[in-house]
Amino acid sequence: MRNTPALLPLMIAAALLTACSGGGGSSGKKSSGININNISYSGATGSAALTTTNQDEIATDSGKAVMALIDRADSEDISDLFLGLNRSAASESYEGDCGGTMQVSGSGDENNSNYSIRFNRYCTPVDEDELVMNGQISGTTRTSGSTITMRLDYDNLTLSLGEDSVGIDGYIDTRVVDSETNYQSTYSSRFNMTYNGETRLTAWDVTCNNSSCVREAYFVNDKKVYKTTNYRLYENSYGYQLRTALYTPEYGRVELTGTNIELCEDGSDIASGTLEITDSNNKTMEVEYSGCGERTVTLDGNANLLSN
Repeated sequence: MRNTPALLPLMIAAALLTACSGGGGSSGKKSSGININNISYSGATGSAALTTTNQDEIATDSGKAVMALIDRADSEDISDLFLGLNRSAASESYEGDCGGTMQVSGSGDENNSNYSIRFNRYCTPVDEDELVMNGQISGTTRTSGSTITMRLDYDNLTLSLGEDSVGIDGYIDTRVVDSETNYQSTYSSRFNMTYNGETRLTAWDVTCNNSSCVREAYFVNDKKVYKTTNYRLYENSYGYQLRTALYTPEYGRVELTGTNIELCEDGSDIASGTLEITDSNNKTMEVEYSGCGERTVTLDGNANLLSN
């Protein structure tokens, strides 16, 4: 699913340098039978109650939610690299340091512009390896008074480094109203992210006004859409730390906290760390990871070992 922990930041840094030196329409591809243009949550919205009957399923869903939030953070890092990159008003072609080309084209002015970047095996050295980019990014920016709207499409963009690869196909829509008395913004992203051949859908919405923001992210598991809201995720020397509300289609909402989350060597699952899941009655279930995908679920003092 994911490449090695050090690979993605390396790709992001190299891609950023490429973009600064210098995106079509989304294909609407499907992940698990759900179209990225129509993803929405329609499951239970009430508070869940943890029981011995649903503990295994909710523990598994919570692990999937953690992985999806990490995917979302990676997707946001990559997608934001090119958002608003509309500096070029003319067509220019660039040759990669180790081969290939990057064609940049644009038109318009600072208020209304269109631009695209097409990569054809564009190659740039990264340490002792080579980052190769293919695909296209297209964007539009429109300004009317205090309102700015932007659209960015990723059309089968791929970044390959050695035997590892990341693919992006999807879009970002954003709208900002910023006047002296009023601030509103909406930001929606829908992507199929492919890590070393495995594709996952990642989607999120952020809506802000003068006083606050609402953050919602979505992921798909077994052809069902799950939702997390008001998530907080960061990484330190102990691993990933996170808090979120998780909505599961069958059972509804639980509060999820992740502490010292480390991923497996191949990035396919959680290797270590602890999840705490709290229901509407303040009952808490603990999920302790002791190996790649291996976890012990403890509820009401009873511990059960689960594995994928």
